Amino acid sequence: MSTKFLKHAWRAGTVILILVTACAPLPSPAASPTTQIIPATQGAQLLPTREASPTISSVVPTVKSPPTPAPPLPPAVGPALAYLKSGDIWMVDEPGSEPYPLTVAGDILSFAWAPSAERLVAFNGRTLCFFHRDGSVRTACLEIGLSDEQAQVERRLVLSPDQRWVVLWNPASPPPADEIGWIIVALDSTNTMYRIQDPVDWGAQITDPVEQGGFTGKPVFLPDSRLIGALSHRSLCTAEGCAYKLYEFDLQNRQFTPFNQPLESQSLLVSDGAALDLTTDGRMLIEFGAVFESCESYSTRVNVTDLEAATVTNHVLDDENLIGMDFQPGSDQAVLARSKGCRDPELPAWAVQCRLTSDQEVLPMQIWNPETQQRDDLIPGIAPAWAPNGDWIVFESCLSQGETGAWQPDGSAAPALFLFSSSDQTITTIDQGALSQWQPRVN
Repeated sequence: MSTKFLKHAWRAGTVILILVTACAPLPSPAASPTTQIIPATQGAQLLPTREASPTISSVVPTVKSPPTPAPPLPPAVGPALAYLKSGDIWMVDEPGSEPYPLTVAGDILSFAWAPSAERLVAFNGRTLCFFHRDGSVRTACLEIGLSDEQAQVERRLVLSPDQRWVVLWNPASPPPADEIGWIIVALDSTNTMYRIQDPVDWGAQITDPVEQGGFTGKPVFLPDSRLIGALSHRSLCTAEGCAYKLYEFDLQNRQFTPFNQPLESQSLLVSDGAALDLTTDGRMLIEFGAVFESCESYSTRVNVTDLEAATVTNHVLDDENLIGMDFQPGSDQAVLARSKGCRDPELPAWAVQCRLTSDQEVLPMQIWNPETQQRDDLIPGIAPAWAPNGDWIVFESCLSQGETGAWQPDGSAAPALFLFSSSDQTITTIDQGALSQWQPRVN
């Protein structure tokens, strides 16, 4: 009997051509009706039709009363870490301190820090709310107006540096054809919304000739509040992933145009549209993606774009399938999360057994120095992120301690958040939870 193998390529972002009722505060909307701008109306769901020119319709938003906040707490020391647990945002004021719930909502699905680090925006599938750092809420929440089907779609959040816009984005790659990819909301009295399902309807020329079938990946706001993101097309997807290209979305003209990057970054990378990020200082745009030839021959390419100098540095990591990356603040080294490119589905994998991942065989994380190409192994884990001070790495894993006190992967352990100290190499448990985010450092 032949053995079936699954191939996994983790996804990126440029011509990447291979290629959250219980929330709180948005500014109170004005008495005039909210404008939702969409490519074309399609009944009550306000989804774009296949017309090239967007049309405008007006609706009156539903404003929810602020939810009951958790009791106010003393000022944080930092670096503070927020994470999602059982439908609420939990907080650790500094590494080693006791976790506590910031919210008592019970239905939050995703959240994000505001760039000012004073509040967090949360989404529960239907409503956007702001929670302040002390757990208080001071304004009403905003009902997004999603249908029952669209409210079930997983969405992540990102805010613009000037806090005038928030984007809810769909991390599925590719998403079902009937799902909205980006929902862009203006955080002012207009509460204007752009609902982007097929970016082709918004001017994106992804294929030649231009055809319907486009979809969005991860959005990123640059320091100057320009919105860029990874876009792909269903015709550019294979078993290994989809080919993404970077585009800029003009928030005033409501149109996608290719992001003006140096040609060196236009490499062919297999991507899921999520491997796109900005360094803490906002200077470097990081993309990565895997190139597969077979289960025995694959590599990951990393593009590091210096937005100020308009230069790109390309790196190739042979025999690697990266599923996460984050650069240490103030340093050129990065932490890498890795998985096997292929695995035998009939053989057990600890990360799958403990439900850390759905089908990936997770390998030890690594500290990588791009200049020297030195890589040092750490404990296995996913979703690593450096603290703003560069002293800690938070990550997710299923670990237990042996008789000697050493940590090791354990398929029977529950997924949890852990801290790795870069100074003494120790590992400590935080809590069960996911989607952790460090409080931004404000200069």
